[in-house]
Parts: sequence; structure tokens; C-alpha cells
Amino acid sequence: MSLMGKISKEIDSQTDLDFTIRFHDHQRGIPGSMDFPSPNARQDDRNFNVNTKWQKKEENRDFNIMAWYDFHQLCYDNPDEWGYTGASIHKNHTIGISFDSTYYDFVLGNKEESDSEHTLTWGGDIGYNRVDSTDIGKHQNLLGAVFIQDVWQLEENWSITAGLRYDYNQLFDGQFNPRIGLTYNLRNDLSLHASVGRAYRAPTYDDLYWPEDGFVGGNPNLLPEIAWAYEAGMRFINEKGDTQAELNIFRKNVRDLINWAADSEGVWRPSNISSARVEGLEIITRKEFNNHLTANLNYTYLNAIDLEIGTQLKPKHKYGLGLTYFNQFGKNKDDFVINLDGYMVAGRPDNLESYYLFDANIARDFTLGKEKNKKVNLSFSIKNLFDQKPELVSGYPIQGRTYLLGISTEF
Repeated sequence: MSLMGKISKEIDSQTDLDFTIRFHDHQRGIPGSMDFPSPNARQDDRNFNVNTKWQKKEENRDFNIMAWYDFHQLCYDNPDEWGYTGASIHKNHTIGISFDSTYYDFVLGNKEESDSEHTLTWGGDIGYNRVDSTDIGKHQNLLGAVFIQDVWQLEENWSITAGLRYDYNQLFDGQFNPRIGLTYNLRNDLSLHASVGRAYRAPTYDDLYWPEDGFVGGNPNLLPEIAWAYEAGMRFINEKGDTQAELNIFRKNVRDLINWAADSEGVWRPSNISSARVEGLEIITRKEFNNHLTANLNYTYLNAIDLEIGTQLKPKHKYGLGLTYFNQFGKNKDDFVINLDGYMVAGRPDNLESYYLFDANIARDFTLGKEKNKKVNLSFSIKNLFDQKPELVSGYPIQGRTYLLGISTEF
């Protein structure tokens, strides 16, 4: 079950205030592995989120502030497990606040003498995390970040993006992460881009403290992941905007890569790989055939290698397909949308078989009464349309075909 509510208030012509609340409760069976089934195991995932956003848009400046609270509870109960002592309950609380500001047409020095334009963005966030678990006890930490970025339009065809971010995590100290990128417009419809940057990712609470259930578990000894990433590519968008294509090549050199895999006891948990390389390319295309039908195709080649022992870490090939049909009906022009999205994965590590998955969704708006802005949206989705059961993890087939029914409205 999922519920969401949103209230928006226009304070004045430049200022808006949004309040959003979400609740999600997902109960399901956990069948375990094919070798060690757990037919009576159950898991309850419950999530509650509240956030408030204040945004102000001036002629040459935007300013946003957002505050949020998130609560996630995971309850796993397997009465058949050896030495059963009751359900495992894992609670995670997060509270935080973030802000950012963007200045358009920003100029260093005398504006009249400058022939280049800058778009300057800066901001930061601070958050507090606390976990309370029957398996791993209580833990808490403070985290935050500050950043600044400048998009510098040198000439009509050249622009440089330069940024610096400082990330702080109470458990792992802080890191400075710079990034610089270059864009050159060959024509109005074709551009080239390249970038290099340093990335830092601290382990999440799920990585560190995911409750142990015999099949999955966290690793409290993880270190942060640090990488230098390089990317170059080209992007084409025709004048009408109905045809898009993009080609990117990339490489990432990673130290202490956080990788989830089965350990020596068959438990799926994360660990650090001291040295890894991830490289590849991606092709993205999108075509609007008319006002009703849009298609997208994409392909990613990925060569992710553990440089210590030379093993493959990720699947090498991923093919994606999406089709969207859109129309409007009735005098109120109620939207009607059909989506089909899917992908195929091949060249998987550990001799796992290739697989494909497709999802389908139908959604329709209905106007309530005589007021055009009062609508209700009904949706019906089928996840895993063809009821495939591939093993995403060795020995653990995924959930079969699933049906979802949704209703939403705005007022």
C-alpha cells in the first residue's frame, strides 16, 4: 500500500511553499534460496516521509530550502529458522535540511566590460541518521556537504563547468571532490562534452548495518569508496526536438569499491575491493514519431574488473527499450497513457544466464465535475509482464508477475 499527499501554497508571485507526505507499507513472503527455502518467512517494509520545500524565483536568482524527516522500518520474521528467537526489527530515522541558490548572468568585476556569462550555484545540506536494530543495536551519525559550481559561457559555442564539493560524514571524516567539464557546440543540433571529477561515497546504513537474516547482511567494517571518473561524448538534438541521440564513453578508477556479493558462507553482503576499474560506453536514442507515440532505445557496455584478482564484477551488456502512447479524450482533454519499458542483461559474471524483464502501465485521467483542474488518475501496472524468474543473485530467483492498482487526485 502506498499513499501520498501534497499541499502547495503560492505565497506571492515569486514564492511557493510545498508540503509533501508519503507512506508506504509492503508485506511479502521471502522464499529464500533454492537450496535453503524459507516458505514461512515474511518481511514488512514500512516507510514514512515528510518534507517541506520553500522556493523563491527572482529575475536573475533562484533560492530553495528543503527540510525532511524519513522513517524506515524493516521487520523480518522466519519462524522456521534455526535457533529462532523472534522477529528481526530494523528502524532507521533520518532528519535533515538542505539549501541551494543559483545566480544567473553572474559577472566577476564590471558587468559592462565583461563579454562572458556565468551561472553560479552554491548550497549545502546537513543531516542526522539514527538506526535502532534488534540485530546490531543502536548507531547514529551526522553528515553534511557544501558545494559551489560555476557554468562559464566563454563564447557562443564554448562553456566550462567547474565545481567543488566537500562531503562530511561523522563516521568517515570529510573529503574534497572537484569536477570540471567542457562543452563545445559544433552546430545548433550537435555538441561535444568531456569531464573529469573525483567522487566520494560513504557506506550507507544499509551497507553497514542491514539486519542479518541468513541470506543478506551488512558489513560494519566497510570503508568509503573513492573514484576518479572520466567521460567524453556527443549529443544530437534536432531543431524540432523530436529526435535525440547521445554517445558517451567513460572510465572510473575506484579505490575501495563497495560491492555486494555472496561471501564464503553464501550470505549476500557488501565488501571493499581495494582497486577496481569500470569502463564502457552508452548509446541513448529517443524518437517522437508523432503527437501520440514515442520510443527510446539504449545500450550500455560495461567492463567492471576487480584489479586484484581479475574477476568480472558487473554484467557487460544491457539493452533497453521503451514505448509510450499518449492521447487525450473528451471535452476536458483527459490524459491517457500506455507505457511499455523493458531491458535485457547479458554477459553476466559467475556464469549466470542472460535475462530480460518488461513492465507495462496504463493510466487515465478523469475530470471530476465541471472544473477542469479537478481530476482523478487511475493506473494499472504489471511488473515482470512475462513472468520471468531469472536469478539476479545466484540461487535467488526474482519475484514473478505482480499487479498494481493506483488512484491519485489533486485538489
